[in-house]
Amino acid sequence: MASNESGRPHMALGGQVAVVTGAGAGLGEAIAKRLGADGADVVIVERDAASGEKTAKEIAELGVRSKSIELDISDTKKIGRAVERIADEFSKIDIWVNNAGEMHTMPMLELTEEAWDMVQATNCRGLFFASQAVAKQMIKQKSGVITNITSGQHCRPNAIHYAVSKMGVDIMTMSMALALGQHNIRVNAICPGLFDTPNWWRMDADRAKMYDLKPGEATEGWVQAVPSKRLGRPEEVAAMVAYLSSSDAEYVNGQIINITGGSDLFSYERYQTK
Repeated sequence: MASNESGRPHMALGGQVAVVTGAGAGLGEAIAKRLGADGADVVIVERDAASGEKTAKEIAELGVRSKSIELDISDTKKIGRAVERIADEFSKIDIWVNNAGEMHTMPMLELTEEAWDMVQATNCRGLFFASQAVAKQMIKQKSGVITNITSGQHCRPNAIHYAVSKMGVDIMTMSMALALGQHNIRVNAICPGLFDTPNWWRMDADRAKMYDLKPGEATEGWVQAVPSKRLGRPEEVAAMVAYLSSSDAEYVNGQIINITGGSDLFSYERYQTK
C-alpha cells in the first residue's frame, strides 16, 4: 500500500464496499484486512460465525464499517438473499472476492461421491451462483470487480476433485469476464502457490499420514521446487486483490494471475513421497 508524504496510507478504496467469502482465516482474512486498510467497508461471508466476527471486529478497528454474515457459500438458495441484504444495508457492492473453498486430500481410488460433491458445491457451484447474484447488483450500479481465488491447472492425483473444481474456476473467470465486460464489470482470478495458511498445514498433515512423513517434511520438499525457496505470505495475495480492485487495474480483465514464487506447480507431486 503506497503512502503519502505524511507516511499515512492512501485510501485507494475509500468509499467502496467489499465482500470477501471465507474470510475467517488464512488468505481470506488477509484479503479482507487489506481491503479495509485501503479504505473499503468490508463484509465477511463466512460459515464459521466466530472466526468471521473476529475478522470483522479487527477490520472495524481500522475505522471502516465491517460486519460478518454467517453463510455457507455452497448453500446457493441463501446466496441471493445475502447479496440483497448487503446491498440494502451498504447501498452497493463494488468488490466481491470469491475466496471460500473446500480442499480434501483423497487418492483417486478412495475418492467418494460425497467428497466430490462437497468440493464442487463450494468451489464451482457456490462460486458461480454467488458471482451471478452479485453481478446482477453490479449491473444496476454499472460497475464492479469480482476476483476469484483459484489454484491453477495442475495435475493432483491425491485431490482430483479439487483440481477439477479449480480448473472450472479458471474457465468461469474468463467466461464471466466476457459476459460482464460490457457492463463495466471486471472479473479476474489469482492463483496462489504455497502459502503459509491453516489450510496449507492441514494438507501437510494429510501428506504426513499418507506417506509416513514427519510434520512439515512434505512442505520442506515442496519448497525446494519454489525458486524463491519459501512459502508465500497471505499478505502477498491480499496486495494483488487490492490492486485488482483499484482504479489502477481498470484495464485488467479476464486474467488468471499466478503468485507462486516462480514455481512450476506440476513438479510438486514428485516431492510427495520419499
